[in-house]
Amino acid sequence: MKRRHLVVLSTVTPLLLLPLFAYAAGGEGHEHHVSSIADLRFSLPPFVVFFGGLYLLLRKPFRSFWEKRSEEIREQIFAGEKKLELAQSKLDEVNRRKSGVDAEIAQLRSVIQRETSQEAETLIAQARERSARIREQASMSLSAEKQSQEALVRKELAEKVIEQAKSQLIAQTDEGADARYRNAAFSQIGSVLRR
Repeated sequence: MKRRHLVVLSTVTPLLLLPLFAYAAGGEGHEHHVSSIADLRFSLPPFVVFFGGLYLLLRKPFRSFWEKRSEEIREQIFAGEKKLELAQSKLDEVNRRKSGVDAEIAQLRSVIQRETSQEAETLIAQARERSARIREQASMSLSAEKQSQEALVRKELAEKVIEQAKSQLIAQTDEGADARYRNAAFSQIGSVLRR
């Protein structure tokens, strides 16, 4: 098919150029010639034949080219519309999320404030409880220390009383009085220690 087109083109082209050469060669022997519409009579038929031949030779390739190009453009438009729809859906999703972000932030703030106040109340309650336990332990420790000190004072007092009683008894050493004094001292010591 291409070979046939080349043969036709190589045959038609010289025929179409022949009037141009004749026109160009005819101007040398005459005086100054002014162009007119009549001069086109030799140029117009080859022009029409040339472009008619080009049309016949090139119409199928041009048609297939433009059909392919039209199909490519349709496909690109279709792909572009799909991409536009996808982008629009993504934009809608982003806008929906964006509008939801403000609500989420407000919700998170309220949750944080509520949890913070609960935590503060818990910490205050724990601090009060610890303070009460520390006071109670301090009170118990003070009471135990007081009792311990009282016991030490009583013990020292008892020892002092025993020493004084001993020294008084030694000074008044008669045997009958000695036994009475000892018994009386021991009973006083026993009553002091029982307190």
